[in-house]
Amino acid sequence: MAISRASALATVIAAAAGLGAFTQPAGAQFDHLDQFANPLPESGRWFTNDGSRTGFFIEVQRGVLAGLYVGGDAEGNNAWVSFSGVLQPGALASAPEGGWILETDLLRFAGTGCIVDCAGASAGPSSFEDIGDIRIDFLGRSLARVWIDDQPAREIAPIFFGVERAELNPQAPPLFLPDLAGKWVVAKAQFADFPDEYRSAAVIEIGERIVEQLDVPEDPGPDVQDVRYINSIIADPDGMFPPDSRVECITFIDRSRRPSCWIVYPLGPMRTFQIRFDSITDSRLTVIETGDVIPPITQYQLIKLNHD
Repeated sequence: MAISRASALATVIAAAAGLGAFTQPAGAQFDHLDQFANPLPESGRWFTNDGSRTGFFIEVQRGVLAGLYVGGDAEGNNAWVSFSGVLQPGALASAPEGGWILETDLLRFAGTGCIVDCAGASAGPSSFEDIGDIRIDFLGRSLARVWIDDQPAREIAPIFFGVERAELNPQAPPLFLPDLAGKWVVAKAQFADFPDEYRSAAVIEIGERIVEQLDVPEDPGPDVQDVRYINSIIADPDGMFPPDSRVECITFIDRSRRPSCWIVYPLGPMRTFQIRFDSITDSRLTVIETGDVIPPITQYQLIKLNHD
């Protein structure tokens, strides 16, 4: 399924395994990263919502992903395998606006240092073996689909544990909406030939979440909306967004459908501020503004202050 990259992967994972220094695999130095409307995956803990009691630790640095797939062995003892490689941008059938793809090897290390019940333990020479293939299709910053060898695909999502979260769908695919209340740095850039001339940044504050139950007909179809989540922007001294703006996400009766999210406002010029649900995490989100003026697209990257 994947082209073997074992020798490069061994150096990428070495630091995490305690085996040596980090070295980037060949090809990691991008001429440019296609991140304008295609954010890189969230770093941190990711979980599988299939009852397998397995999960992933993922770290992304400038387009290079290093990860651990954690679970157990046949006796139920803790076990982990490693993987890493360069993310490749790709138009996915389920996410035509973009996404990132990783295809690489799963590596199992031996000869690592003992950390539990180590009396009399001795470590042999460091080694690793290629035990299979992994493919991850990242549909955005906070949702992905994983294949291990020829096993069926599984949906994974980051674990948000430092803030309250709304559980939008307890079944796969896992959909959670973290509470957005707090102060955020907003970095604004217009998509133009000379983007440096259009960049600006400011701090805004988003208020506490309000949940509204919408009226639902007796026999609703899957496209009927049922719950609205609202976070008002309560402080925006530099006017990054129109006055009285608020962040809204609306869910659907069909719980497998991803919510629609945007920034709405009562009055002002005809502009649309769309938020891809898959770009939302507990500390990051991306807003894309479109309008009738040229240049037509403006991106806002929001990073939460004092969060991580």
